[in-house]
Amino acid sequence: EFLANLRNKYKNYAPFNRVLDGMESKGFLGRNLANVTAPIRRITGSEKVVVNPLENVIKNTHAIVDAADRNQVTVLMARLVEEVPELKPLFRPKKTPTSKVATVTAKELGIDITGLDPADAEKLVDIYRPSGFVEGSNEVTAMINGEKRFFDVDPDIRKGLLALEPQDVGMLVKFLGAPARWLRAGAVLNPDFMVKNFARDQMTAFTYSRAGFLPAVDWVKGVAQMMGKSPEYNLFRLSGGEGANLVSLDRTGLGKTAEQIASERGFRNYVKSPIEILRIFSEFTENSTRVGDFSKAIRAGQSPQTAGFGAREVTQDFSVRGASTFVRALNQIIPFFNANLGSWRRVAREFKERPMQAAVKAFMGITLPSLLLYSVNRNNPKYQELPQWQKDTFWIFPVPGSDRLLRLPKPFMLGQLFGSMPERFWEFVEKRDPELFKRGVGNAIEQGTPGFLPQAALPIVENMSNHSFFLNRPIVPRGRETAPAEMQYSGRTSEAAKALGSWVNYPPAKIDNIFRAYTGGIGTTLVDLLDEPLKAIGATPNISSPSRDLSDIPILRSFVVRDPTGSSSESVNRFYDMLEKFEKMEFAIREFQALGDQRRMNDYADKHPEAGFWANKDTRSGISSRTAQGLRKIASMMSEVRHQQRLIYNSRDLTPQQKRQAIKETNQALTDIARKALEDLPRP
Repeated sequence: EFLANLRNKYKNYAPFNRVLDGMESKGFLGRNLANVTAPIRRITGSEKVVVNPLENVIKNTHAIVDAADRNQVTVLMARLVEEVPELKPLFRPKKTPTSKVATVTAKELGIDITGLDPADAEKLVDIYRPSGFVEGSNEVTAMINGEKRFFDVDPDIRKGLLALEPQDVGMLVKFLGAPARWLRAGAVLNPDFMVKNFARDQMTAFTYSRAGFLPAVDWVKGVAQMMGKSPEYNLFRLSGGEGANLVSLDRTGLGKTAEQIASERGFRNYVKSPIEILRIFSEFTENSTRVGDFSKAIRAGQSPQTAGFGAREVTQDFSVRGASTFVRALNQIIPFFNANLGSWRRVAREFKERPMQAAVKAFMGITLPSLLLYSVNRNNPKYQELPQWQKDTFWIFPVPGSDRLLRLPKPFMLGQLFGSMPERFWEFVEKRDPELFKRGVGNAIEQGTPGFLPQAALPIVENMSNHSFFLNRPIVPRGRETAPAEMQYSGRTSEAAKALGSWVNYPPAKIDNIFRAYTGGIGTTLVDLLDEPLKAIGATPNISSPSRDLSDIPILRSFVVRDPTGSSSESVNRFYDMLEKFEKMEFAIREFQALGDQRRMNDYADKHPEAGFWANKDTRSGISSRTAQGLRKIASMMSEVRHQQRLIYNSRDLTPQQKRQAIKETNQALTDIARKALEDLPRP
């Protein structure tokens, strides 16, 4: 009755939050999944400025929904213990603790009890009330049916429930984390990444779905429901399914939206931000697969909460993080550290919980297509020239009647384990080449590890070593390492990098590497757009570039393989690896000779007959490797071909189409020379 009177008298609620400065503005609600405090406060007097009530209402709505969602986790834990008594030692209900709030006499309380002795009325009485705070180190609270309940929990569970509290990291981690945030944004907001990510998600969802997700079919249904804002899509949003997106982790989400609306920026201005448009599109491509799975689960009779949880995990729930402060710090400075670890966790859990179903789905959806495509491609020279990383991360499709190759991305982790590894094993059985299998396994391991070098330092280390760790090839093209710094670039180096390199006397190819490492695909695309304007204003020579190929066009290049010839071919890169290997052998045996260690020199020569060591009186050391000498002569021939390429790029007479054709022919010549040299190498 009292509550009804209050609601009748005070129909509207207006929060009077104040403008706080300094430490006061940080708040105390936190992000815990337990010990959640009430977001609505009793009004108290203050002289501080009241925040716009509209903004307060929006923020309070967000806070109430957020607090209820977090409190629900502890409520579900309590219900689970009731249904499964064996779990009670891990999550034990306890009596509500009390605390003494006053010590008074009965007389002071105004208690009039007939027959009470006057002396007893003067005796002290302790007043207790239910405690509002946790006391024990393993104690958590939850609001259940309007009542605060207390629980003693296992230390590890409590740590997990409280793990979402933002960690305080030092200034160094925050500083090193900036490049990682830039790269995450530049990668995931790049339209090329979005379309590839959608393709990867299809087979991942097929393998992990408990609702029977059908690739492409249920994705189309998910797209339709999102565009039509169907009831099932709204239910998906209410279930918390949207919180699993990778792009959501680098912004404040609804809180930011509410702040912008309340500060009168308006929805129209908000959406006009190009970055925000890309974020919305990225979330759309990620959520469409999840919505398709959620809808199928709901129609199968699952509860919204169960379906929402399943939809979050049908690809990868990027919001899942460990409780370790160290791991969280690493994820701040290494862009996809947590995502990589999460992929391993997800695979392991799926095959632990449903080994037979997961194995059958992975074989049907990943292994079988991989082996079928390898059987089609294994004798295709173009396929053999693809770099190993591309064969391991994409399915390659030959275009009938053409030498063009198309590609479709394999799922992360699942694609390497159940697609690339079987391909490499078949290749090993067929060719009996241990080095080939070793490279394949090494590449799979590299793809499956998150890396341990901070993104802030990665391009610096790569530039110092002139080696791209991801592409596994030199940054400055071979043959240009000894050129003046401002001339160390390739045909695909941006004009902006060339201009900047000439100003600061630094290799343009390495400047581009820094752009890519810190801004991802979207930064590289924006830099490429500056090419023609820079030529027009005379910042760089106004020389026409070769015409664009399908593999140069944004979005299309995600599915079109760049012609694997020239520096992009496996043969050319392997040729220079072998040249380096035999030159090291030559250096080693010359060192043994200089030390006068005849026994070790003879042993080394016997161990490496493929080097063809011989007494060469024309050298100071008197000994050389015939194989190394032969490879150096071929490398000199390839340098001449590259010189011809530079003339083609710098020509003012050739049209862009003629340049494209000439570059294609010289790249093919480089590949043919390198392939023939590798075929003629003596075997160990």
